[in-house]
Amino acid sequence: MKKLLVIFSAVLALGASAFPGNNQKDKLFDQKQELEQIQREVEQGQRRLDSLRAAELKVQKTVSEFDQKIASNRKVIRRLNSKLRKIKKDIETAAQQLEQSRNLFHRTQDRFLSSLKRFYLISRSPTVSTSEDPNREVELNRRVVYLSALADFEAGNVAAASALLGESIVQLDEFTGEKRRVAGLKKNKETATALERSRKEREQKRLAALRRRKVEEADHLLMLQQAAEEME
Repeated sequence: MKKLLVIFSAVLALGASAFPGNNQKDKLFDQKQELEQIQREVEQGQRRLDSLRAAELKVQKTVSEFDQKIASNRKVIRRLNSKLRKIKKDIETAAQQLEQSRNLFHRTQDRFLSSLKRFYLISRSPTVSTSEDPNREVELNRRVVYLSALADFEAGNVAAASALLGESIVQLDEFTGEKRRVAGLKKNKETATALERSRKEREQKRLAALRRRKVEEADHLLMLQQAAEEME
């Protein structure tokens, strides 16, 4: 039995060697199919590479837009900082003016009250008859007129000082409000800039990943093209 198997194997071997063209044709057919498969993979790889390049350009454009927005926001922030410095100086000046106006108002008010008090006291003095001392009555009347005019004069000063004080308060309030408004704008721009910077960093990571994939795809495509050329 064993001897028969050996003979059968030898016959098969001789039959295969008797038809070498069939094996060659099969090998060529397989190589052709493999080449066609490689060529299809080359085409697919080229499309993927083109898609990656288009995505890279799109992300690069997005990163550039973020750079422009960030640069624009920084210019605005610098202008707002300059404006805030000026407003702070204006507030200091307005605060000094307010303090001076308040002191002036208090001084004029004190003088007015003093004049008014003196006028009240002199006007409440006992009446002096002309038979007793005519000069004293004239002097008393003169003092009453003088104190009345002085009180009126100081009342005018008080009114002017009060108006100046009111203007100083309004001016300081306006500068303070402007400072809050500009500081709010600056904060909004800083927040927007931080957000744009975060988005830019995210897009930069995406861009780096696309570039890695593009390099890998390009290397793989080159390898396939070389294999196809060798098979051809």
